[in-house]
Amino acid sequence: SIRLVQRPAEAAHKAYFEAAAALGIPRNPDINSETQDGVCYYQLTQRNVRRSSAAMAYVTPNRGRPNLTVKLGAQVRRLLVERGCATGVEMMDGTRLMADREVLLCSGAVGSPRLLQLSGLGPADHLSQLGIDVVADQPEIGANLQDHLDLYCISELSGPYSYDRYARPHWAALAGLQYVMGRKGPVASSLFETGGFWYADPDARSPDIQFHLGLGTGIEHGVAAMPQGGITLNSCYLRPRSRGTVRLQNADPAKAPLIDPNYLQDPLDREMSIRGLKLTQEILSQAPLAKYILAERLPGITESGKIFAGVDLTRQPLPVTPTVHYNMGGIPCNYHGQVVTKVGDDPEVVVPGLYAVGEAACVSVHGANRLGSNSLIDLVVFGRATGLHLKETLKPNGSHKPLPKDAADLALSRLDKYRNAKGGSPTAAIRLEMQHTMQKHAAVFRDSELLAEGVQKMAQVNKRMEDVSVADRSLIWNTDLIETLELDNLMASAVCTMVSAENRKESRGAHAHEDFPNRDDENWMKHTISWFDGWGGAGGKVTLDYRPVHDYTLTDEADYIKPKARVY
Repeated sequence: SIRLVQRPAEAAHKAYFEAAAALGIPRNPDINSETQDGVCYYQLTQRNVRRSSAAMAYVTPNRGRPNLTVKLGAQVRRLLVERGCATGVEMMDGTRLMADREVLLCSGAVGSPRLLQLSGLGPADHLSQLGIDVVADQPEIGANLQDHLDLYCISELSGPYSYDRYARPHWAALAGLQYVMGRKGPVASSLFETGGFWYADPDARSPDIQFHLGLGTGIEHGVAAMPQGGITLNSCYLRPRSRGTVRLQNADPAKAPLIDPNYLQDPLDREMSIRGLKLTQEILSQAPLAKYILAERLPGITESGKIFAGVDLTRQPLPVTPTVHYNMGGIPCNYHGQVVTKVGDDPEVVVPGLYAVGEAACVSVHGANRLGSNSLIDLVVFGRATGLHLKETLKPNGSHKPLPKDAADLALSRLDKYRNAKGGSPTAAIRLEMQHTMQKHAAVFRDSELLAEGVQKMAQVNKRMEDVSVADRSLIWNTDLIETLELDNLMASAVCTMVSAENRKESRGAHAHEDFPNRDDENWMKHTISWFDGWGGAGGKVTLDYRPVHDYTLTDEADYIKPKARVY
């Protein structure tokens, strides 16, 4: 049965719901209804205010049936297989139980592959190394372990608003009496009574983050309780792509298996998990909850280093990887926001109907210390200018020119190629190699040798796109396909960035060239423009050219601001 229990810490629950509402996350009275969106009281499977597990609810009441025998404390050593069929099980004491019809293995995500491997069913090379006779070579047994990683924020409270005080002997005794006498109080609680579901990816078709609010600290293994008591707010990314393994230590069935969940291996899992963690911090910082909180205790830098870098900061330093500063001005455009290209000797040829504003745009303005439009004031100024230009040039209800009949051919063929890609390189693996190559060879501090090597390596990484693998063939919500298309776009940008950086023989801004430490306005006061030929690993040739920096203003009321050296 499903019932709601009395909640002694009602103030904390109410504050949690109000804090979520302040961020636009609604209250959901029934998360098992047609929509899960929102924060909630969790519904519990209980009977008489006691957890009602599947064993308690279904097995125990039927123990007396003549067609059911339940053996407790009976550990299975291995499955018995004859002529490719499971015929029974062998117990730890050597007893064999034979099946008249079927053997149903229901030992969970860890126990089932463990027992199968002990029975000789699994990857042959692994079993042979452990001296286990191979009954069937099944490489997928023990692979593809999928687990959800909980990340938690722990805050110390300013008063007794959680269950932490019931850890003290006299309070524990009181809680015990409350439960025995009236099935009430903290003992009747699941500790994680409230939580909810929301979005790390705002475009997800359904919630991809789950919350659990624990009214206490020290609930998680290895985490100490807060002196004044506290609360624990967990977030869990529900659709991880990372896959781990379950393997055997040896052939001894008494030994625990080797479990490698491989958490956060996929870059998307890291990104979504971090978003979920930040959302929990935002919830805890809202006024309704903040008035009860003394201080946030976890995650600190030590915990973050452990989770995301695998580093124990009490023993070794946190690795810091220098990477790109940020991209300034990728798309050349004029001060109306119109994208321009260079045709022949004319660098101001407008691409009709195409506009760019913000950090994606390169508006050559006076004061060439900033070659792109990457500050808020630039964004506001040129955003407004672009809007005004559109207002002046667009005619209401105007018709579009007819497209060529083959206008969509390239886009559709690209989509179809990637949707059916059956290579040997997952998208995430290629993206990670691209990331590491750019981090190492196109970081802020660079030299000629490093950049030249980076050009070669990025050409090799780009070539891997011919071997990309897309597992999802569907046409509905295919994130695997979308990420592959995005990677193809990023690949062209990365290759152009690397080639352009290697070509520029000076230092300027985030391009700190150790072989050319000074800015060279005489030879390099100009924008680099690049064209990338090909896609999907084919081609890859980069053509470079230049367009001038505008060293004049559009008015006589302001002088051109000459560039100055950056001084610290």
